[in-house]
Amino acid sequence: MKRSGSFQYPFSARLEIEGYGMGYAQGVMKANATVILQIKEEGELTTDDCRKALNIVGFEGWSCEDVKDFITGKNEKELDKRIKEEKSDRWIGLCKEGVEYIEAKLKGYEDLQDKIIHMANEMNLFEKSVIYPETAYGSAIAIARGIRNRVYSRYTTKGLVELLGMDETDITNIIKSIQSIDFDIYGQAFSEDKLRDKYLYVTSVRIKEVSVCIAELIYRIVIYNADIDVVKCVSDLLAFDDDYKGEILELVNELLREHIRRMNKVIKTTGYPVEAILQMMDYPALNQEEYKKRIASITEILERL
Repeated sequence: MKRSGSFQYPFSARLEIEGYGMGYAQGVMKANATVILQIKEEGELTTDDCRKALNIVGFEGWSCEDVKDFITGKNEKELDKRIKEEKSDRWIGLCKEGVEYIEAKLKGYEDLQDKIIHMANEMNLFEKSVIYPETAYGSAIAIARGIRNRVYSRYTTKGLVELLGMDETDITNIIKSIQSIDFDIYGQAFSEDKLRDKYLYVTSVRIKEVSVCIAELIYRIVIYNADIDVVKCVSDLLAFDDDYKGEILELVNELLREHIRRMNKVIKTTGYPVEAILQMMDYPALNQEEYKKRIASITEILERL
C-alpha cells in the first residue's frame, strides 16, 4: 500500500483544479440565472427586480438576452470570454468556492488512504511471516522479498544472477511473478485504464489510489484471517462522501477479481506452491486448501459490497 504523499501532482493538475473552479462558477451562475428568469416569466418578478437579482448573481450590465444566451450556450465562446474578463466579485467568489470544494474532496481521499494504511498496521496486516517451511523454496522466497523491499534495487537482472548464483530464467520468473500480483504495481495501471477520461485527472488519481488501498486491505484482512466485518469496515471508510463511492466499490470488485485471476495464473505457471507465492508477497504461508477457502470468502464479500 502507498501513502497519499507518495504521489506528487504535476503542475498541470493545478491548472485543472482552477479550471474546475471556473466550471463550477459558470454552473452556479447559470442555475441562478435560470431560476430568476423562470420566476420573471411566471410573473412573480418585475423587470426591475429581475435586473437587481441578475446583478446580485454576477450578471451586472448584461442584457436579459445575453443572460439567456449564456444559459442556453448560444454564443458560448464570446460570453464565456466576457464573464472571465469582467471578473465580477460573484464570479471570483464562486471560482474560489469551486477550487476549495475539489481540494477538500481530494484531501478527504488522501486522508482516507492514510487511514486505511494505519488501520492495516493496527491489525498487524503487514506482519511478515517467517519463511516456512524450510524447503527448496526458501531461497526463492527470500530473494523475492529482497526484490520487493528494494534490497537489490541497484542490480540489473544479470547483476542478480552473478550476485546470487541463480539461473537468469528463475530470477526473471520471480520478478515477473511478484510484479504481476503486487497491488501497487499492476493495480495502479489496471485502475488507470478503467478510469481513463471519466473524471478530472486529479480526481482519477485519488479514486485509483483509494480503490487499490481498499482492495489490498480486503485481501489482507481475509488472508490474515482478521476478526472484522469487512463489508461494514469498507462501508464505514467510504461513508464520508457518496460522490464516488459506487465507482470505488466497482473498481475494488474488479481489482480483487483480477488479483485472484493473476494469483491463479502465477501458481499454475511458476511451479511454486501457493505457500511459497504467498510468502514471496510477505503473506502467511497458507496451503492450497486453506487458500481456496479464503478466496471463496473474498468472492462472498464482493457479492455483499
